Formats: sequence, C-alpha cells, structure tokens
Amino acid sequence: MNQNKFHAESKTAHHDLVYSLAFSPKENLLISGGYRTIKFWRSNEQEKPNLALDRVIGNVEDPSKIIGRVTALAFSPDGKLLATGSGESSRAGELKIWNIENAKLVKEISDPHSDTIMGLEFSPDGKFLATASTDRLAKIFDVSTSQLVHLYEGHSHHVLDVTWKADGTVSYTHLRANETEAEGGCRRRRGKKEGGGGGGG
Repeated sequence: MNQNKFHAESKTAHHDLVYSLAFSPKENLLISGGYRTIKFWRSNEQEKPNLALDRVIGNVEDPSKIIGRVTALAFSPDGKLLATGSGESSRAGELKIWNIENAKLVKEISDPHSDTIMGLEFSPDGKFLATASTDRLAKIFDVSTSQLVHLYEGHSHHVLDVTWKADGTVSYTHLRANETEAEGGCRRRRGKKEGGGGGGG
C-alpha cells in the first residue's frame, strides 16, 4: 500500500458506521467491521494515538470480497482465525473465516443464512462456530468441514446474538414483542449433540 494513502486511511476508522469490533485473545490487535471492509488495528504504546492501522480487507467500492455491512466478528480461541458475518438484507448472509497472520481467506461457508448475520462465536475448543441472523435462525457449523450440525428455528423475530457457555451450551438472544429474550441451545459432549434448543417466537 502506498504510504501516503496508508497514512490518510489511518486517520479514518471507516467511511461509514463501525458495525462490529473484536479484540484478539492473544495479541494487541483490534478488528473493526464497516461497510464492505475489515480493518486491523495494532496497539503501540510508544506512539499516540496508540492504535495504528495495520491492514485492510475489502473495499467500499468492491463487493467481491465482502458483501454489505460487517455486523459480526469473532476470533478463534487460539487467535489464529477470524470469522466475519455480513450480508444483504433479506437476500443473503455471508460467513467467512480469515487467517489473522496474512489476512487471507481460509474458507467461505456457502449459504449460511438467508439474511444478515448479526452474531458469531467459536466454541471454546474452536471446533464449532455458532451464528445468529435476522432470518430468525441460529445455527452451529463445524469449522473443519463447514457442515451445518445444528439448527435453531421457530422464532418470530430476528436472532440478534449468540454465545457459548462454559458447559458447552449455546445461548442466543432474539427479538420478541420489542423485547430481548435469552434462550438455551445445544450441549456438546464427546462430539455428540445433546439437549434441545429453545423454541421461541
């Protein structure tokens, strides 16, 4: 990247809203998600401001790398992978996994949702990825195979976020009658699926 252009870009977080943020669990790295862009910010305690732009994935003028707003970000537990969720409203959701070291695309999970992905989180062992979407669904994907392993459906409103509990249960939040409700999900032991997802909606 041209240094003058890089310097100018570093003065602006994003040309649109910042839709998502995620801190690396292993290094001084912050990722921000904007419209069709992901930016890597590294901290440097010797300089002010101490967050400097390191690299950029995507371009606001080019939808080929990232579709729409990057509304969800999640690091793998070892900090080596970054999952990004985005999409086009009422058209498609986009789920991609990137290598943090070189910012290269590792894989794209095809047709993960039919609407924008709003929440993401890797399981504590890094083997699974939970997603939440405005298509009123929450899902769990196997990271190594990209296969869907569990689906939570039946909601009447958007599923806004998802997280893993310490016991391996997935908890997700959905919008219902202008309120948010947390519901239980899938428990995994010995690689097998146990328990049921909350209904809802």
